Amino acid sequence: MAWAIGLGAFLVWGVLWLLEARWNSLPAYDRPSLTRSAAYSVWAGVLRKLLLGISLLGLAAVHWTAAAATATLLLIGWSVRRIQASAASQRRAMQKEFDRLRGENPDAPDTEILFQVVFARHARWGPDLVQQIVQENPTVEGAARMVVRMESQLRG
Repeated sequence: MAWAIGLGAFLVWGVLWLLEARWNSLPAYDRPSLTRSAAYSVWAGVLRKLLLGISLLGLAAVHWTAAAATATLLLIGWSVRRIQASAASQRRAMQKEFDRLRGENPDAPDTEILFQVVFARHARWGPDLVQQIVQENPTVEGAARMVVRMESQLRG
């Protein structure tokens, strides 16, 4: 019986995780009104963690090594996502793309290339906002810092 509860909790957790990812991919004004409150982040996070914990406990009741392996894989996945979303990782990726575009078009001004880099990553922000980011942060490091800050604020 514990495995059924664990499986059900894991499926509900997965659906909530997918919904959260979908809602976070939308601009803030297009998200459901429920997700715009400050309390939503708190209770939704607690609910998702509680469901994940219940599912891992249900799995541990059946097979503890499977639960440990699942928890380890989830931790590795979470760590990879955090590393990829970090400012240093974003800066390296933007610098690499900037250097590639600089090699293709050596005569273009740095701000134009930086605009292309940021706009390619975040076209949904629109050209006006990307242009403002590039004007206020004309270096790759500065633009990367601003992009990371905006991404974290939009994620909630």
